Amino acid sequence: MPMKKQPTRWFLSRPLPAAKAHLFCFPYAGSGASAFAGWQAQLGADIKVQALEMPGHGQRFGGRPETDIRRLVGEIVDAITPLLDRPVFFFGHSLGAVLAFEVLRELRSFPIRHLFASGCRAPCHLPSPQMRDIVARSERPFIELVHGYGGLPEEIVQDRDLQAVFLPILKADFTMIADYVYDRRDPLQVPITLLTGDRDTHVPEHVLAAWQNETVHKVSRQRFKGGHFFIADAQVDVVRFVGAAIRRQLARDHRPSTAPLA
Repeated sequence: MPMKKQPTRWFLSRPLPAAKAHLFCFPYAGSGASAFAGWQAQLGADIKVQALEMPGHGQRFGGRPETDIRRLVGEIVDAITPLLDRPVFFFGHSLGAVLAFEVLRELRSFPIRHLFASGCRAPCHLPSPQMRDIVARSERPFIELVHGYGGLPEEIVQDRDLQAVFLPILKADFTMIADYVYDRRDPLQVPITLLTGDRDTHVPEHVLAAWQNETVHKVSRQRFKGGHFFIADAQVDVVRFVGAAIRRQLARDHRPSTAPLA
């Protein structure tokens, strides 16, 4: 009897049936669900981490990485919709923030509670000229420029065998951003918090203000110590901040109304 094919898991998580909320986490270019390893242990059992694993990444290694961001967003929407059974929060870093934002725009009929957009320019300022230049480079210059962002391990930079494994993944992810075309729509009804690194030269101040155009709420901001990959360098502080923000919002949802009875 042939073995039943297991369904593709787009979001990796632990079974936490008593969790009060989902935190869907969208990784940066070249990474996968493993970028959020340790988040669940730090957050505790009341907030369930759902970490995105894109085609060709992590536990889905060997599949063909996606290069079309619109097609990928559509697939993520299909995968995430059955999971929206309790309060939902989104977190994305860099490429992940763009994916989270675009998925949100396709889920307007669902009451998503908050978007934490980390290490990312406002969508109308994407892609940057530097990103287009990086994607246009041949193999070795491409690797060196990606290394300049700070998130590529030194062993990959020095090992050509590892480069042969990871280059297609990196190239696909960077191509998604380089080919990204922003289209203006009505602002979201979802609050947005920007997380930034105080030494992140890839996301300067002047490309952040336009995030305000994407929501009817006042955009909030939180800075952390570090460069573009401050979510790794300051992980404990980032997770603590996100967890506290989620719990405050959940507490407001359950606060008794003070409105007078009719």
